[in-house]
Amino acid sequence: MKILTKDKKGVLIVISAFGGAGKGTIIKELIKDEHTILSVSATSRVPRPDDEEGVTYFFKTREEFENMIRGNELLEWVEFCGNYYGTPRSYIEDKLLANENVILELEEVGAIKVKEMYKDAVLIFILPPNMNELISRLKKRGENDEYISKRLKKSIDEAELIKHYEYVVVNDILEDTVEDIKKIIYVAKSKVAKNQKLIDDIKEELKNVTTII
Repeated sequence: MKILTKDKKGVLIVISAFGGAGKGTIIKELIKDEHTILSVSATSRVPRPDDEEGVTYFFKTREEFENMIRGNELLEWVEFCGNYYGTPRSYIEDKLLANENVILELEEVGAIKVKEMYKDAVLIFILPPNMNELISRLKKRGENDEYISKRLKKSIDEAELIKHYEYVVVNDILEDTVEDIKKIIYVAKSKVAKNQKLIDDIKEELKNVTTII
């Protein structure tokens, strides 16, 4: 009798946050796990001296990127300052099939687009403990009052989109935040929809046991 195992496919995790909530630091901790990676985006911008193909970005010409858009090869994309940026669908699928949990660091509009195209994606929004702490963190980053004011006004619009997310995690103590997100990933991997092969195998095993009895 064979040993039953869960489907070996990773989880697509989309993480968004208010500026200053600590998203980048959280992601750095999460990808220390050998089965969790940060997605690599494609871009039409010209590589810089310290860029590395397939690590910093997948670099494309503007024509190549537009062909990807037309071919529906991107989970999401934006044009910013004259350059395209987007998430290649094939890269994500390959990593998920290799049992890698893939993190996308996206703003809210991009996150919602991903969820529309990839129903299994897990959307997590990171919140600060309170607004005073958020302002304090922005100041520690060296941001001036004008930037902080603009950032907070932008957060008002962002807050309206949190309803599209499945989870919110308050980033008060970093270690606790990282553990909370790891638990969410574990729960996502345990959902019935992600374990259909396991269920089918159990049903087959039950038939065989019934036959033996």
